[in-house]
Amino acid sequence: MSEAQKGRSPSQKRSLKRPRRWHRWVGLSIAILIVISSITGLLLAWKKQSAWLQPTEHSGVSTNIESWANPSLIAAAANKALSDSLKLQTTELPLIDRLDFRPKRGIVKVIYKGDWEVQVDATTAQIFSVAKRNVDWIERLHDGSIVADWFKNLSMSILSIGLLFMTITGTWIWWMRRSK
Repeated sequence: MSEAQKGRSPSQKRSLKRPRRWHRWVGLSIAILIVISSITGLLLAWKKQSAWLQPTEHSGVSTNIESWANPSLIAAAANKALSDSLKLQTTELPLIDRLDFRPKRGIVKVIYKGDWEVQVDATTAQIFSVAKRNVDWIERLHDGSIVADWFKNLSMSILSIGLLFMTITGTWIWWMRRSK
């Protein structure tokens, strides 16, 4: 028995026993979610500083939106660039997921399913880069949607409730040990 435990009343010992047990089992139960969320969260925090995670953002000719090319022209240029880069027929390309307009940079990022990105000058439709976006699958791993949307909701709920519980029980254990 430690010195700290010797001076405790039986009710104080009981008041610490159950929270410690719960704290330990909840912590063990959510440990894998915490580790995955921590590592991927760290990677996501540094995504703009690593071209491996997210391609470096270029700057276009003009930030004046009125001078920009038609989005269908931008998408066609991006499709051709990705097709040439991957050596695929246009019909074999992954589908476009979204067009990410960057007015301050004068570019459009054409984001494809399968995590490919083509950066296009918004005015001239010139291609700046064709690159893999590792940040997208890391983000899906981070939030659990890499498995399924229902798993995302379940895992993030378990993680958030578990971390809240760990904070409360950890604070309780610390406070009770301190207030001997």
